[in-house]
Amino acid sequence: MTHNLGQSALIAKRDLKSAYRILPIRTEDFQLLGIKVDESICIDKFLPMRYRQSANLFEKFSTCLHDLVVKRARADNVAHVLDDFLFAGKQKSDICFSLVSCMEQTCRELGIL
Repeated sequence: MTHNLGQSALIAKRDLKSAYRILPIRTEDFQLLGIKVDESICIDKFLPMRYRQSANLFEKFSTCLHDLVVKRARADNVAHVLDDFLFAGKQKSDICFSLVSCMEQTCRELGIL
């Protein structure tokens, strides 16, 4: 992506904080994530990192977020790996800034910022 934009391309990176904890678990699945300690039952209500499918599920969410930003910003200089997003634009353009702004606005609207 940056190779195609040429030298001095503008690049920005954003990381989703507490990435896996963004995604809630269906109430029907609470029984699968609970543990009993003495007489108390503790239930993890958000996607835990320690399960095999967590990365796969979070990648689907990240891909959806990526696609939303690309569609809204009308620019496709975005790459992501799980919770890390990379934005780029040509030097002396506002594309990189617009992509970051669009990402932040989308995250605010989704309640994940």
